[in-house]
Amino acid sequence: MLKSYQLTNFLQHLIKKVKQNIVKNNQVLDDSVIANIQRIYYMSIVGIPASLIHTVYFYLQADQVSTQAVWHKGIILSNLSLTIILTFFFFLSRNFKKQAKPSKLMYFFQYLAIATVLIAGLVIVSIDQLVTTNLTPFIISCFIAGTYFVIRPLVSFFTFLTSYILFFNLIRFPNSTTSILLSSRVNGISMISMGFTLSLITWNNFYVNTMQKRKIEFQQQQLKQIAYYDSLTSLPNRRLFEKTLNKEIAANRYCNQKAFLIIFDIDNFKLINDTYGHIAGDSILRQVGNLLNQTIENAFCARWGGEEFIVLLPKTSLQEAYSLAEKIRLLIMDHPFLVRNHKIKITASFGVSSITCQDLNNYSELADKALYKAKQNGRNRVEIA
Repeated sequence: MLKSYQLTNFLQHLIKKVKQNIVKNNQVLDDSVIANIQRIYYMSIVGIPASLIHTVYFYLQADQVSTQAVWHKGIILSNLSLTIILTFFFFLSRNFKKQAKPSKLMYFFQYLAIATVLIAGLVIVSIDQLVTTNLTPFIISCFIAGTYFVIRPLVSFFTFLTSYILFFNLIRFPNSTTSILLSSRVNGISMISMGFTLSLITWNNFYVNTMQKRKIEFQQQQLKQIAYYDSLTSLPNRRLFEKTLNKEIAANRYCNQKAFLIIFDIDNFKLINDTYGHIAGDSILRQVGNLLNQTIENAFCARWGGEEFIVLLPKTSLQEAYSLAEKIRLLIMDHPFLVRNHKIKITASFGVSSITCQDLNNYSELADKALYKAKQNGRNRVEIA
């Protein structure tokens, strides 16, 4: 009774572990398909001339002895067939390589390529038994399948198991000596075990490398977010804005098209902080940032500092820049901002100016002056420098 209980617990633990591994391995399945397609492409490039050389060489060395002749013809036909299949693989993998996300056809194609490698080894080694007990072709195919392709463990297990069953049956037809047949079948177990073990190592290395790569990319994205984006509003910060502006100025230098700046800040923001607190002030800035993200297109918006925001409009006209500033002004004025469960109204003042290559050192000076003029003229308005 105790042994039965222990066996049940062991099986439940094993099933749970298998399910966990399946879920874990599913995380890199798409990556493995893309990697395999790349490898099939390069395998075809090397395999096509190699198979052709084998075909030509055996054709030139054809023997007239009956058994030797059958062996030569079998090797020639198998290598010629492999050349044709690899040519087909080459063109198909070249097209698949262009796809960023794997399709169901790509999944099937990779397994077809793996099966082809193992079947080619099985066919050639069975033909070889006519003249030799050599198992090298099948050893090579197991080695290629185990190390060159990235195969998930469960699929790999059934792939190599099926290969051995085929090997076990194919190898007996040419061999008439019982001892040689037994030796070949036992050696086949070693070959299959080697291939499966190498496949597990290849998959594990691929999984670890892929997950580490994703982790590094995520960390780089986080660093980029910290370096170039404002943590409060999620808008680009001043550093990213200036980097973008430099690119725009460099582009406009050759096309002689003006870019425009809009600088605006929230009116009486200090009063909002004094009345509702700095947390409420931060909430207002965050809501303004969300409003800009949701409504402004074809322009680069950033938080300039404090309650100030800046907008870059590349390749545009003064009228278009003024119209956008007016649009933003009305959006802010009409938007109900939520502060401590209360809706309040705010306004903003705007300064608009053009910018050229010569303005790079003091690119915001004119827009700042226009903004100051808007403040002097009563706020909640747009002024042009």
